[in-house]
Amino acid sequence: MQTVRPPLSFVIIARNQASTIVTCVDSVLTAARAAGLQAFEIVYVDSDSSDGTWQRVRDRFGERVRIVRLTGLM
Repeated sequence: MQTVRPPLSFVIIARNQASTIVTCVDSVLTAARAAGLQAFEIVYVDSDSSDGTWQRVRDRFGERVRIVRLTGLM
Protein backbone atom coordinates (compact mmCIF):
# COMPACT_ATOMS: atom_id res chain seq x y z
CA MET A 1 0.00 0.00 0.00
CA GLN A 2 1.40 3.38 -0.99
CA THR A 3 1.52 6.27 1.49
CA VAL A 4 -0.30 9.38 0.30
CA ARG A 5 1.60 12.56 1.06
CA PRO A 6 0.04 16.01 1.39
CA PRO A 7 0.48 18.35 -1.58
CA LEU A 8 2.73 20.72 0.38
CA SER A 9 5.78 19.92 2.49
CA PHE A 10 7.72 22.24 4.75
CA VAL A 11 11.26 20.91 5.18
CA ILE A 12 13.31 22.07 8.14
CA ILE A 13 16.98 21.08 8.18
CA ALA A 14 19.01 21.62 11.33
CA ARG A 15 21.99 20.43 13.30
CA ASN A 16 22.46 21.02 17.04
CA GLN A 17 19.59 23.48 17.42
CA ALA A 18 17.89 21.97 20.47
CA SER A 19 17.40 25.41 22.02
CA THR A 20 15.50 26.82 19.01
CA ILE A 21 13.95 23.93 17.08
CA VAL A 22 10.61 23.86 18.90
CA THR A 23 10.10 27.58 18.22
CA CYS A 24 10.99 27.04 14.57
CA VAL A 25 8.49 24.21 14.08
CA ASP A 26 5.80 26.09 16.02
CA SER A 27 6.35 29.08 13.72
CA VAL A 28 5.84 26.95 10.62
CA LEU A 29 2.66 25.44 12.06
CA THR A 30 1.31 28.86 13.02
CA ALA A 31 2.06 30.35 9.58
CA ALA A 32 0.51 27.40 7.75
CA ARG A 33 -2.67 27.60 9.80
CA ALA A 34 -2.85 31.39 9.43
CA ALA A 35 -2.62 30.92 5.66
CA GLY A 36 -5.57 28.55 5.82
CA LEU A 37 -3.61 25.52 4.72
CA GLN A 38 -5.38 22.25 5.43
CA ALA A 39 -3.18 19.61 3.80
CA PHE A 40 0.51 19.97 4.54
CA GLU A 41 3.30 18.12 6.25
CA ILE A 42 6.37 19.18 8.15
CA VAL A 43 9.52 17.17 7.61
CA TYR A 44 12.40 17.71 9.99
CA VAL A 45 15.80 16.56 8.68
CA ASP A 46 18.30 16.15 11.47
CA SER A 47 21.88 16.51 10.29
CA ASP A 48 23.60 14.28 12.87
CA SER A 49 22.81 16.44 15.90
CA SER A 50 24.57 15.58 19.13
CA ASP A 51 22.49 17.84 21.41
CA GLY A 52 19.14 16.05 21.29
CA THR A 53 17.53 18.25 18.65
CA TRP A 54 15.59 15.46 16.94
CA GLN A 55 14.40 14.08 20.29
CA ARG A 56 12.95 17.48 21.18
CA VAL A 57 11.01 17.50 17.90
CA ARG A 58 9.76 13.95 18.54
CA ASP A 59 8.79 14.67 22.14
CA ARG A 60 6.95 17.93 21.37
CA PHE A 61 5.27 17.11 18.06
CA GLY A 62 5.08 13.31 17.84
CA GLU A 63 3.54 12.11 14.58
CA ARG A 64 2.72 15.66 13.45
CA VAL A 65 6.30 16.09 12.21
CA ARG A 66 8.05 13.47 10.10
CA ILE A 67 11.66 13.06 11.24
CA VAL A 68 14.48 12.04 8.93
CA ARG A 69 17.79 11.41 10.67
CA LEU A 70 21.05 11.67 8.78
CA THR A 71 23.86 10.03 10.72
CA GLY A 72 27.58 9.56 10.27
CA LEU A 73 28.07 12.86 8.48
CA MET A 74 30.81 14.27 10.65
